[in-house]
Amino acid sequence: MLVPLVADMLRACQILGLPGIGTAYYFCMFCDLDIDDLDILDPAEWPAKNTDHICYIAHMYKDAPSESKQHELFQAYSLWWSALLDLPYWNLVLYVIIDLMHALDLGLFQHHCRKLFQIDITIPGGDGFMEPPPVKDQWSSDIGSLIDCIQCIRRNEVDMLGQLVKYYRRVLYTICVNNDI
Repeated sequence: MLVPLVADMLRACQILGLPGIGTAYYFCMFCDLDIDDLDILDPAEWPAKNTDHICYIAHMYKDAPSESKQHELFQAYSLWWSALLDLPYWNLVLYVIIDLMHALDLGLFQHHCRKLFQIDITIPGGDGFMEPPPVKDQWSSDIGSLIDCIQCIRRNEVDMLGQLVKYYRRVLYTICVNNDI
């Protein structure tokens, strides 16, 4: 039994027979929205992919009598065959996990939030969750802590992470906001 598939979105799409996310008309691996529906932001309105339909089209692709017929099917449905669909229990939506390295460590999550979703914490209500950074007058008692924290970052010692956890969240938050981190 094979569960789950852990990959970045591009590789997951290739393995599952779905179109590539970045250039596809259907931009999501988990819902059936297309590029014309990009402005629908309410998750309650995101229809889940119909895995039975995808399997049906993928089997048509697999059983096509020629490469030209397969090409026609791909042009029409943006789907192709995946050997994982031979597994009777396989659910190509539920069994895919996008790995965190690509989402977090390489900065893709930040890129998606700031560039694609246009979340801007410098605008009031820009992300809907966080309070704006405190005004400078509130920092009179923490200014020394803020300076120490900046010096710690500049030293860039091996145990810097261990040193940073000693600072108040508001100090770290202010440094992140001021440096676009």
